Amino acid sequence: MTGATGFIGSRIADQLMLGGVSVQYLVRSNHDGLSTMTDHVIVGDIRDPAVARKATSGVDTVLHFAAAVHRRATEDEFRSMNVEGTRNIAQAAAANGVDHFVFASSVSVYGSGNVIFNEDSQCKPDTPYGRSKLMAEEALEAVAEETGMDATILRLSTVYGEGEPGNISRLIKAVAKYGPIVMGKGSNRKSMTYVGNVAALCSQLVRNGSPERVSVVNVADPEPYRLDSIVTAISRALGRPDRLFRVNKELALIGSWCLDTAAGLLSRHSPVTPDQVKKMTANSMCDVTKLQQQYGFAPDILLEEGMSKTVDWYVSNGGI
Repeated sequence: MTGATGFIGSRIADQLMLGGVSVQYLVRSNHDGLSTMTDHVIVGDIRDPAVARKATSGVDTVLHFAAAVHRRATEDEFRSMNVEGTRNIAQAAAANGVDHFVFASSVSVYGSGNVIFNEDSQCKPDTPYGRSKLMAEEALEAVAEETGMDATILRLSTVYGEGEPGNISRLIKAVAKYGPIVMGKGSNRKSMTYVGNVAALCSQLVRNGSPERVSVVNVADPEPYRLDSIVTAISRALGRPDRLFRVNKELALIGSWCLDTAAGLLSRHSPVTPDQVKKMTANSMCDVTKLQQQYGFAPDILLEEGMSKTVDWYVSNGGI
């Protein structure tokens, strides 16, 4: 497994261990987050062929969750880690006779839009990260077709949970500090899922394999959530009133631009940027019919429970 020290990967690693699955870990430079996994740890770069061969030797299934995700990474950095790293791990896995390769991709490969994307939708990624993930998918599919190795590509929607480093954690902190504020009308919808659901799906794939030899599948809760419903769930988990305060989107963009500019002048990070406002107020929806019907998977933990677990973690760990 790669990416086992990351937000999603660490949760998958814990679930596999609890299920009695023997796991071999490839980590970048240290064992942070792997204190209970002292055996079968390989340190190295996923782009190094020798490291990749060692990490994929003697395993049945590869879970590839390592990736460059930092919003300030360059296009070349995304391509190097996400595309070349994935190709390298996939080639090594195939050469070592790995049966099944599971790759964490993203719904960002679809690009933006007000439609509900399914696996057959045309991909038009509009970010360097999304473009790198689509190229990584294509690299993996090419290796799988050439070698006969099974491959499952998980197009993950927004994944939230304990320790999530992205926009949902920022939203939780904002609601905790300022109250249940909704930017825009709040009617835009987001496909998302709790991190424990992704771990459960990966555990199922390790044990049962995939229903197709080379497969792409969207991963999200059964229906997208409205932004105002997400904020309400956060507010309830915090024990705050359900009454929402709505901020005009244009005003939010102007305010975030001012904050971002001031933070830049002070060499600091802004608590909210215009890009984050745009992302939070946009639709991001995917269809999960294939996940339900072909994979027989339905998430156990939906928004209210998942957000309660997430908020409780932040409160307990002093994050808010």
